[in-house]
Amino acid sequence: MNRSIVVPGLSHGTAPIPVGARLGPLICSSGLNGKDRATGDLPADGIGQVRHAFANLQAFLEAAGAGTRHVVKLTIYLKDEHLRGAINEEWLALFPLADDRPARHILNYELQHGMVIQLEVVAFVTE
Repeated sequence: MNRSIVVPGLSHGTAPIPVGARLGPLICSSGLNGKDRATGDLPADGIGQVRHAFANLQAFLEAAGAGTRHVVKLTIYLKDEHLRGAINEEWLALFPLADDRPARHILNYELQHGMVIQLEVVAFVTE
């Protein structure tokens, strides 16, 4: 199996960086942004970026051979504090059971290129 994880429609532009990597059961992402994978466009609105970022997270996990049940920690880099409600909505859709959620940490961060959110995930697959 290749270590680098590739997801069609997700990339770091021309930078030679994979979307993530898997080594045995450990899966780590690079920064997952809120671009639309189908068009490559970054929505102008923050809520659109949040929705796409979480959809991109799911696509990444699938490409890595994992699912939300394998997520150990999700780090969220957030430029606009007002998006916490939208983040919590997506979070609860992915992790509806209170006793079965991964660790989560939100950092206020000055993102570039019009981005307002970026996700970084660590997952562990045992089966």
